[in-house]
Amino acid sequence: MPLYEYQCKKCGKIYEAMHKVNDPPPKICKDAKCGGDLVKIISETNFHLKEGGVGWAKDRYSGPSNKKPSNKK
Repeated sequence: MPLYEYQCKKCGKIYEAMHKVNDPPPKICKDAKCGGDLVKIISETNFHLKEGGVGWAKDRYSGPSNKKPSNKK
């Protein structure tokens, strides 16, 4: 299930909610004193591609860099 982030329009708190794409999103701030409306925000991701290195990332997400090309035809 995807993880979404919502921010309260009134108090500014940010909440995370895990729900299916088709499930209704939360609408009201969880803070009992506030009760403001929530809006979905775009969250930052910790995944990013890097330049250079072997493969498509320096961190070797694509596998070990010591692979030798195959000469089989």
